[in-house]
Amino acid sequence: MPKRRVEKIRPQMTASINMQASITPVLRQDLRASFDDNVTNVEFRAMLNGGELVKIVVVDPYFTKFDKIMGSDYFRYSRDAQTGPLELSTEMGWRNEDGGGKTLYLDEMKHVVVSMTPHGDTNLAYIELLAVDYPSYYLAGGDAGGGSYEGNVQSVIKEIVAKYSRRQLEVQFDTKTKDSKYNRWWEYRQDPKSLILSLLEWSSSVTEHQTRWLLWPDGKRLIIKEQADDQSQERSVYEWRGYGGDIKGTGDIREWEVIGDNALQLSQTQLVTAGMSAVSGTYYDPKQFIKNMDKVFVGDPNTANKYKPSVPDDRGYTKPNPRANPLDNPLGWTMIPAIPEFSAGDMGMKYDQFVDGRARGMYLAMVNALERIRVRVTGHSIWNGSEGLGVDTIRITITASQDGAPPYFIAGNWLVYGFHHIATRGMWWTDLYCSRLDYDSDAKAVGNIFV
Repeated sequence: MPKRRVEKIRPQMTASINMQASITPVLRQDLRASFDDNVTNVEFRAMLNGGELVKIVVVDPYFTKFDKIMGSDYFRYSRDAQTGPLELSTEMGWRNEDGGGKTLYLDEMKHVVVSMTPHGDTNLAYIELLAVDYPSYYLAGGDAGGGSYEGNVQSVIKEIVAKYSRRQLEVQFDTKTKDSKYNRWWEYRQDPKSLILSLLEWSSSVTEHQTRWLLWPDGKRLIIKEQADDQSQERSVYEWRGYGGDIKGTGDIREWEVIGDNALQLSQTQLVTAGMSAVSGTYYDPKQFIKNMDKVFVGDPNTANKYKPSVPDDRGYTKPNPRANPLDNPLGWTMIPAIPEFSAGDMGMKYDQFVDGRARGMYLAMVNALERIRVRVTGHSIWNGSEGLGVDTIRITITASQDGAPPYFIAGNWLVYGFHHIATRGMWWTDLYCSRLDYDSDAKAVGNIFV
């Protein structure tokens, strides 16, 4: 079943929660230990460029079941390189009591156990197991290497992942970078994850569309692409029916909260950078380019390929004037140091083509923090993995309770950047974390036009 599911209309049915979990040393599949009947809680969280996290809680009445499992399996194999990492397999979803099968389940998820926390009282013990996605696990530790890699950004990242995952991970790099394939990159004793992030920090300026980098773990695969290289999908429509009325059925939304961080306009309206070319000696400074606000300026006008949820003008911020003088207006420009240029021109590009890279990456990450919402819906199985975060949208339907009222200001499209499933034996919730840009920002509008 595809990870990126779309379900505009949710099925109505009678259902109960089902949760299953087991642990297995990756190289010793015969040692699988099941917790199915004792799982009390499952959480699954995925955030854009933040990886995936799974937590389960297992109950052990009278200390009768898990002492042998923990001693024989967990303690013995979880840190043993000969058996591989300890894998946590989880499944959760609505069990259809009408015999409809597993249509409302998440796919089986496999993550690497990184910690366990037993605790108890009276004659009862609980064991919490915490697990992360495979790329986060494999790329967290390296050999403090001081070597170098030859290639452009995309080929070097593939080589780093293959080396430090011992070829256990596959990299799907869906964006081409324009830098030279004969360049050389040094490790500087960084761990592999930090090395990869240092390459991605500034390199959004060497892609075709110059949009934000997206990292999506998918089992033992890591997907890397820039935002504009992926097609946005509207994943679902969620309704608020909390006030009642004459609409039949039950709404999806249980609660919501919005953060509108106006303070960002004080520091993030425009980012500037500066640097000197090691090849030509040309100095790039904001004073030189203030007329056209290009080269070393990064703001809304020169990031027009980014995605924004399509919303009317009464449901989104209005962007500030990027040409406003910070000395006359309550807006700010912030200086972001540029990466230095290679002295031999090894990038294969002129310095002014990538001098804004760090500032661009920071701007594209921060602009999504202006207006955010967390919306809690009844557990929804379409949020099945990281793929699509930062690209896909949801639509919210909510109006005031009086007849003929217009849609409430949170109604309409939102860009999804994370989700968090929270399940117990009694209920399953899904928190969706979403954002909006200024409604009139220079960007590609995604999501169905709100009516």
